Amino acid sequence: MSDTLTMILEEIRKMKIFTPDLIARKLNVSKETVEKAIGLLLAQGKIRRVKLECPCDRCIFSKICAFKRKGSIVFYEIVEH
Repeated sequence: MSDTLTMILEEIRKMKIFTPDLIARKLNVSKETVEKAIGLLLAQGKIRRVKLECPCDRCIFSKICAFKRKGSIVFYEIVEH
């Protein structure tokens, strides 16, 4: 897991803001593997979870948004020290 964790962390550093699905697709690993790595990185304080409430009915991007009609968007971002 440490090699995978390092690989995931490096990809996160490149992207700055990400979702588990995006990292899994980019690195061709399972979403479960990414979620485990995210749990470890959250516990270590290297990343943080961000949740935004999305007013889809008023959003100008609602026709093209990948999160459409979910009401909120959850993503993660790296914590710079």
